[in-house]
Amino acid sequence: MIEIFAPRLETLKCSVKHGCSIDMFGCTALKHLELHDAILSSDYVQHLLSESFCIEELKLSGCLGVDKFQISSSCLKRLSIDDYGETSGAEIDAPNLLCLRYNSSAKCRPKYCFLSWNAPKVEEVHMVFFNNTFRCAYEGGLKWFLEKLQNYEDLKLVIGWLHDHGGADFIVHEKLQAVSFSSLNEFVKRVNPTYVIISSISDETLLTEMLGFWHGSKKLSLISSSRQSIKLLHKKLSNRGSLKIRHSEFKLVSMEEMEKGMDSACKSFVKTHSNGYHAAGIVLVEKA
Repeated sequence: MIEIFAPRLETLKCSVKHGCSIDMFGCTALKHLELHDAILSSDYVQHLLSESFCIEELKLSGCLGVDKFQISSSCLKRLSIDDYGETSGAEIDAPNLLCLRYNSSAKCRPKYCFLSWNAPKVEEVHMVFFNNTFRCAYEGGLKWFLEKLQNYEDLKLVIGWLHDHGGADFIVHEKLQAVSFSSLNEFVKRVNPTYVIISSISDETLLTEMLGFWHGSKKLSLISSSRQSIKLLHKKLSNRGSLKIRHSEFKLVSMEEMEKGMDSACKSFVKTHSNGYHAAGIVLVEKA
């Protein structure tokens, strides 16, 4: 047992080793809490939240647990969960939460229950589902949770394939709501992408982060409400210093050009969900 008595402490980051527990009863001013590798019983997080009455930001990364853990707080405004597959999911009741980041890289298993998530005021959402976890999230009520958010209409969809030999392909739809969840789930089953992202983050910020992460050339198939938006995004990405370091060309091409090397299932998906929208591609060529 580690007892912490620091009544003026506002930020605490710690990695909790196996068999170790924390008593933060003396941290009454704590606002930012970050836990790594903690073993989460059903009430572990809730116990910490109750000890420190004004926690506004909570980050959980690489934590373990066989039971669903509870997060219930009217003070919590920012929540980040990096789930590496060693927890049994969470039950969340955070009526004043404004920012939610959720990253699932687990193997697909029936542990998701988004039906138990209550966070109606969330303004910023960034959720990443690696491997096959999107299918479990779909079955666990992800659609129900997202449709209750105030900014559901602003959420965008990214489907990405990172190739072992280098290079990546992405389909980006400006409006998640234009894609039915059932058709998205069937598409994911068929084409097995590396990840599915649902996000409210700006296109420029989101794509810069994605494109800078992987080596090789990249292809973006974009579906947008206006042709001008695609041209503007191309201009912004072309001027991004972090991308210019690794890429020699930023080509704006037609969707017909993009489809030449595209899988038939991807062609069909883009065609179906670009009805009433504008579609084009951006190709980033990596420097030799």
